[in-house]
Amino acid sequence: MNDSLWENSDLEARDFVTVPRWIEQDITLGSIAGVCEGGCKSGSYTPSVTYWTAVTTMREHDDLVEEYLDDHLGMEYLETIPERYRSFAGIAVYMLSMAVELWCYNAAEDISRQLDNE
Repeated sequence: MNDSLWENSDLEARDFVTVPRWIEQDITLGSIAGVCEGGCKSGSYTPSVTYWTAVTTMREHDDLVEEYLDDHLGMEYLETIPERYRSFAGIAVYMLSMAVELWCYNAAEDISRQLDNE
């Protein structure tokens, strides 16, 4: 799946799928492929693991992020937050990273199908 994303790594995802407001709108296919391979903490998408940026994003879009996670995972995801993330900034990073990673996996499938059909 990620081969077609890596081959087109400079293209922007918004040319293929709707990018949620809580993800930078210029996210590239290469960043999506990187997140799918190593998660946000790999450095492929740093806005979700940088405390200040994650807190700012969650302050602006927390309802949308929570709704996305709830729609895809159910409320049980709240039980998975490790103790070390139990500060406000930690929870923001954890929840935003989880949502970004989940979105990237779903977007990668959609985009790969589109690229493979071209």
